[in-house]
Amino acid sequence: MTIKRIALLLLLVLLASSVRAQGGIGNMPRSDLYMLSAITRDSLDGELLAKIDQLRGYAAANKLDSAALFIAYDGMSMKDGAPIKEGKWARAIDLANSDEKARAESLLAKLNKLYAGSPDIHREYFAAFKDKDNPSGMMLLYQIKYGTGKSAHMVSYRFYPIGDQLLLGAIQ
Repeated sequence: MTIKRIALLLLLVLLASSVRAQGGIGNMPRSDLYMLSAITRDSLDGELLAKIDQLRGYAAANKLDSAALFIAYDGMSMKDGAPIKEGKWARAIDLANSDEKARAESLLAKLNKLYAGSPDIHREYFAAFKDKDNPSGMMLLYQIKYGTGKSAHMVSYRFYPIGDQLLLGAIQ
């Protein structure tokens, strides 16, 4: 009887340790996340929030030329009917290009609409993901919940670190 109890206890210990070793959500470990130290994570969190606020200020003042320095090129410009993919997420947009200028204007309009219609703002989530589409290999995701008291919606900001700059890729 004691051998059965010892075997059962050993089985439970082994099962419990294997469950902890899985990591991630469900049975699969997360291989798409960068594990950052708490200091680095908190520093990036604060820097991204400041960058979002700075872009909101440029949007409110309609300073497209200033905001363009912080918006990443997304590879959607056209040349001879085909998208130009070189430099995607690797540089700031060029306002001389009409496609890129239109994208910057739409992002700033979206920022104005978000902040004008949602007085309640709550920071929700920040993570650094591995991304093969840009030279740095990293995409920073920052989620903020915007609300009016009656309703709320989550907005995701995607930033790409390029050198010492953090460039806004998308607002969804």
